[in-house]
This record gives sequence, structure tokens and C-alpha cells, in this order.
Amino acid sequence: MKTLYIGTEYNPEDRIKIDVTEDDYNRIHSASKPFTVMVTDVKTGHLLYISDEDCGLGCRCALRFNTELL
Repeated sequence: MKTLYIGTEYNPEDRIKIDVTEDDYNRIHSASKPFTVMVTDVKTGHLLYISDEDCGLGCRCALRFNTELL
């Protein structure tokens, strides 16, 4: 299980955290930008659409819920 951080708050501990499978985590980290990936929150069982969010550093530390697809 891996943790994803949703949001762009300066301190990652202030962001929403979801736990996903290793496969879901790897799909996000291997996707070309911009991307939207469907993942399953392991704790709740909910399917979520996650998109990239720019934190300003060019990394993948910030993600967002993509509600346009819901």
C-alpha cells in the first residue's frame, strides 16, 4: 500500500491522504503529464479520478481529485 497526497498545501502533512495499491501508485508515477488516472482508495473502496497538480517544482508530490469525470 502507498500513500498519495492530494492538494498543494506547503506542508504535505496538511494535504488529504489516500492509500492506494502499488499498481495504482506506479501508474500515476509513470503517466505522462498532464494525466488523469482512476485509482481505488484502499481504506474506503471508492474509485477516484486523480489528476496532476503543479506544486511549482515539477514533481508529482501534488495531485488533485478530478471531479469533471464524476
